[in-house]
Amino acid sequence: MKHVRDAKVVPGIHSDHSAVKLHLRLRTRIKPHIRITERINWAQLREDDTNQEYNAIIGTVFTHRLLDAADMSYTTAAAEIIDAATAVATEKVSSSSGWFEPARSILTPLFETRGKVLDQCRHASPAAKPDLISRCRLLRQECREAVDTAKAQYASTLAAEIHGMRLNPRQAWEAIKTLKRGILGHHAPITPLCFKRPDGSTTSTDHDHLEVLQSHFNRVFNNRQSIDWSALDEVTQRKTRHDIGGPLTPAEFDAALRSLDNHKAPGLNGLTIEAIKALDTSNRSVLFNIVDRFFEGEIDIDEWHWGNLRALPKKGDLSNPNNWRGINLLDVTSKIVSKLVTRRLQTVLFDEGTPFQFGSTPGTGCPDAVFSLKTILQSRREVDLDSWVVYVDLVKAFDTANHALLTALLRKMGIPDKVVRVVRSLVFARHAGHA
Repeated sequence: MKHVRDAKVVPGIHSDHSAVKLHLRLRTRIKPHIRITERINWAQLREDDTNQEYNAIIGTVFTHRLLDAADMSYTTAAAEIIDAATAVATEKVSSSSGWFEPARSILTPLFETRGKVLDQCRHASPAAKPDLISRCRLLRQECREAVDTAKAQYASTLAAEIHGMRLNPRQAWEAIKTLKRGILGHHAPITPLCFKRPDGSTTSTDHDHLEVLQSHFNRVFNNRQSIDWSALDEVTQRKTRHDIGGPLTPAEFDAALRSLDNHKAPGLNGLTIEAIKALDTSNRSVLFNIVDRFFEGEIDIDEWHWGNLRALPKKGDLSNPNNWRGINLLDVTSKIVSKLVTRRLQTVLFDEGTPFQFGSTPGTGCPDAVFSLKTILQSRREVDLDSWVVYVDLVKAFDTANHALLTALLRKMGIPDKVVRVVRSLVFARHAGHA
């Protein structure tokens, strides 16, 4: 009521209700609600000037750290890399202001002109009013066309951001969400989050939500099934492949690093793959030495055992925890080590595997299998032969794999103990946390 002045009842009005006269003060200019946040522009680290400053800061810190101690911990190295990126690549980002802000300079004069003509029309004499009414209609049509153009240009901008999915997936997905909400999607109601407990009651607080999700994902990630250990005796013991357990090389490290995609979410420490790719040879060698010591069993890195668990909604009743998918965001440097080990293990797959395997093999995939199957079916159909196809899908095959059995199978295939230890550390000793 702070915008109302001089409100009073007006007497002498013939009506069932009392007439009220008041002065209502309206704001002539409403400032748009634009939220400004700061974040690291990781892509900026690829620019020459920024990259030189970035590596200079890290190189100075790494040099002093290594002079004070013979070795540097991974926690310290990751923190210094993030601090350097924050110092040279932090930018201010504003939230989306919608379709009006980009066209404000065009739309505002049109609206002001239409308002002035409309005001003149209200106070004009009967002789001048028809011309003003005609002009007001033309201005109204012009404003509508300008608004439609502004909305179309805004939608075109969002479409261009979606088209750049490969270069900036985060921005593209934000544009997709905006288009799904619609031009005026900010008016969509917010559905409160709640989960159903086994007894039928629902959660209401963040602590209650966490308890339900923790119990659910604990069952999902720790699904243990009974196994027949005698089946292991049917696997022939291969000779130990000592070449797989050889020392790591910087060339392997760089190749594994290049194979990882940019714009992926980091782990709990916030270190991204772009930050590691932006390191020069000298600074990258410090990180390689840490990885090499881990591979040789000299150190263990606690950050690599933890992931940032994120729950993403699927379709259906979202009060059911089964309709939420858990994504465990891992430390990016541990992914480099996983890629290194995977490439070495694939040499065993080439020697011991079957040529008819299409999954988990470089250069082949499901499209190749589908093409082969469709070709066979088409060939039989051309000669009027009946065909029957059986599809076998193992329920929860990856969720219920027994880690101890997989470890024994690796040794049966001739994988040296050093590599088995790395696999156990990176795959079987994972924990899920939340930042």
